[in-house]
Amino acid sequence: PLLSDTLRVLDLSDNSAMGDAGVVPVCEALPSVGRVLRRLLLRDTGMLEEGDQALAAALPALEALEELDAGYNHTLQPAGMGTLVAALPPGLRALGMRGGSSLTDESSDRTSAMWEALAERGGAGGCLASLDLWTTRSRTQVSDGMVRQGLQPLAPSLRTLLLYRNSYLAPAGCWEGLVACLPAMTALVRLNVGGCNLGDAAVAAVLRALPPGLEQLELPSNDAGAMAAEALEGAALPRLVALDVSFCSGMVRVFARALGSLAQLRVLNMAWGGLTDAVADDLAREALPRLSSLQVLDLS
Repeated sequence: PLLSDTLRVLDLSDNSAMGDAGVVPVCEALPSVGRVLRRLLLRDTGMLEEGDQALAAALPALEALEELDAGYNHTLQPAGMGTLVAALPPGLRALGMRGGSSLTDESSDRTSAMWEALAERGGAGGCLASLDLWTTRSRTQVSDGMVRQGLQPLAPSLRTLLLYRNSYLAPAGCWEGLVACLPAMTALVRLNVGGCNLGDAAVAAVLRALPPGLEQLELPSNDAGAMAAEALEGAALPRLVALDVSFCSGMVRVFARALGSLAQLRVLNMAWGGLTDAVADDLAREALPRLSSLQVLDLS
């Protein structure tokens, strides 16, 4: 047989030259290890339509699968994205569908198709602990209802949600769908909404909706300011130990006082925040003395 019946992890990541010629026979052999395979990593394998169809056909047989990463397959078409999500096994715990730095006209609807499939499937089974949609862009409308319907079934089980550089969230108003679901994400420990072009009001709304168990929050490269700083000061985040507000100059200038309420922080990234002498003085006087657990501070 092509695959050993004791195989627990299959990692073919970063083999973009494989293409369908390599992916298809592997996928056709996957049902033979359906009862034992836990992790299937196919990131950047050059998968096209045939590979996508072969993977979707194999997925229902992978009853032990806990993690699937099919990200960075840039040429995967919208129909293929939806087909994969629809075929996910019910016990899957981690899904990686990262996009890429470029988005071709042919694949411009992939993100919409993915959210539609998540919504139709009820959040891909409702037991995912990790959803990685890093850099999934869209030139088409993604509604807040679509995001809401995709995330709501996941809310109780989700522990990691990575939406970095999902810039469609801001202009489409999709952040409202995210904010509506956040309070129910009681198991969430890591959230990344960096680079989403969120405005001050949107970041503030996200901060006010965060569950108290959150441990790591990444907000870099958003247009956060005084409203976000005020929301952070009022947020109840007793377990937050890592905060990234790099490239958020508007927020960095005003949130020294907010940091004073986060005495448990261990990692604070304020790089490229437009730090001035006055802001540095505020930090030194109001915030840093209270951050008694701080181990890493980036002010580059």
